[in-house]
Amino acid sequence: MKDAFLEKGSGLGGTYHSISPTLRIDVILSSKSILTKQYYAPALDLSDHYPIIADLHLGN
Repeated sequence: MKDAFLEKGSGLGGTYHSISPTLRIDVILSSKSILTKQYYAPALDLSDHYPIIADLHLGN
């Protein structure tokens, strides 16, 4: 399994801001055959978790 943040994310990647802004507990995992094109975690204060978004390339 591959972590989309580790492939295309940047910075600390914190997704849970209630306890610590550096805590990354939300992940998008994919198989090794799927390519992560981009990863984004907008700091929207809608919940105690930030949303995470990834564009994935599924193949030919």
